[in-house]
Amino acid sequence: MCGHLPLAIEIVASRLLARPSWGTSDLLRQLRTGGAHLTQLRDGERSMTHVFELSYRALSAEQQLVFRRIGLHVGTEFTPHAVAALTGLSAPVAGRVLEELLAHHLVSEKSPYRFTMHDLLRDYARSLIESGDTESEDDCRRAERALVEHYVRTADRADRLAYPFRSRIDHQAADPGLSCPELADAQAAEQWLISEGANLLDTLDWLVHHGSERQLAFSVHVLAGFLDMEGHAVTAEPLLRRAVAHWDAAGDSAARARALLDLGAVHTHSSRYAEAISAASEALDVARSLGEWELQSECVHQLSIPLWQTGQYAQAQELQKRSLNFLLRTDNKRQIARSRNLLGITHLHLAENSEALECFTSALAGFTEIADGRGRYSTLNNIAQLCQRMGDLRAAESAYREAIGVAEGMGNKRDRATLQMNLASVLDALGKAEEALVLYGQVLPVLRAVGDRRGEAIALNGIGRAHRAAGRGEQALPRHLAALEVIRRIHAAGEEADVLYDLALTERDTGRTDQAVTHLEESLSVSRRIGAPAEEARAARALAELRGTLNEPVQ
Repeated sequence: MCGHLPLAIEIVASRLLARPSWGTSDLLRQLRTGGAHLTQLRDGERSMTHVFELSYRALSAEQQLVFRRIGLHVGTEFTPHAVAALTGLSAPVAGRVLEELLAHHLVSEKSPYRFTMHDLLRDYARSLIESGDTESEDDCRRAERALVEHYVRTADRADRLAYPFRSRIDHQAADPGLSCPELADAQAAEQWLISEGANLLDTLDWLVHHGSERQLAFSVHVLAGFLDMEGHAVTAEPLLRRAVAHWDAAGDSAARARALLDLGAVHTHSSRYAEAISAASEALDVARSLGEWELQSECVHQLSIPLWQTGQYAQAQELQKRSLNFLLRTDNKRQIARSRNLLGITHLHLAENSEALECFTSALAGFTEIADGRGRYSTLNNIAQLCQRMGDLRAAESAYREAIGVAEGMGNKRDRATLQMNLASVLDALGKAEEALVLYGQVLPVLRAVGDRRGEAIALNGIGRAHRAAGRGEQALPRHLAALEVIRRIHAAGEEADVLYDLALTERDTGRTDQAVTHLEESLSVSRRIGAPAEEARAARALAELRGTLNEPVQ
């Protein structure tokens, strides 16, 4: 409660000693409930407020301005650019003043060019503003709005570099006097979003309480890619719903469609597929009514993903074929590569391997040509899965490792965890079960943390598979069952067929033959229903072999 400041500890200790009837619990109670925290750090002769006041009076007017305005910052860490927005100074001048405050021990530098202020000092800085002696209320509101504008506009620039495929809502030009950091490329932009993540969340919170509905709707759209990719679905969903409602009330159909896409993407990555399909379908209807071809293409792409992940491969493929036919008449190389990559995924699951390879090869060339790292590692992952299905495990391992290398230093934590999880599945197949288990153990908490239920189920099933490969069937069984429970809850039919198959093999190995037959029959039925011929043939073979050992007739 004293912020680990020796003088503050000494002062409250002196206060305690001056009250013989007090115990430490009485002192703590007073510090917690006695009003403003800083004012309670006093004894009979001294107070932390007075100590801070002496330091503050020794500063120049410029230093005092920066010190006070830091008290208005929405988060705990700040950069020279953020301080420039708060004060109206240029970023170089703000940086120089921060160095001067650092020399006075009034701020600290947690990492290069990222500063923080002690909580007690921040309380004092706020008290100076709240007193009204040096800052008017209008001055404070302007400073806060400028800071929020700094974060939103810089996030918009970063988002356009990091997630260039998103369909965007138009906005007014930024204040030309706004100071923003240089972002050289997608990797730098993504790193800025991650480094400023806490401040961006605090900025959204400020807008919820102090901004207009339009400001909030635009800002949550700007940050939708960051919120989705970094696993902030709980924060994002209610704000995105609010944004959809705002654009609906404002009569801006194009913005509403894009807000629906943002909402649908969050639903997809939270494994809420029915809601994702509904949001993307609604956005597609709006886009068609507006005749916006670029928006329609993105709606089709976002709709195809939950269709694929719920085993509706043929429908997703048909949508992508139509979209690609249109895109090939444009010069949008990124969208063409994205469409080919997703079309290849549908071919992969329909066991159309040569068509899948052609799509992935073309997509990889397209992403490489435009230096799209995210597209490259996504496509390399899919090529690895194709190699794995075709039995070329060495090629699959090589492609997964190349994908992980591309994603290193970029890519969100969910993507990196997914790549590692997929590599683990190949390592298991190559007889490296223990190495696979280490990887699965690393990625499972990440997938849970970002709310990726589908990824969580795949990882759980992989852990079970690795235990079975190592001869630990009894340890494998609860993992498969846990995976099955998750998969059935989110209705991911393709993964349900896989989990049922792996569960059945573990049951077979542990002598639970009747359960194994039942689950193989279920895997066969699901595979037939979703039109997955490779999975259907796999389950049929295993079922025939198992029934053969029981001398049962094959249906």
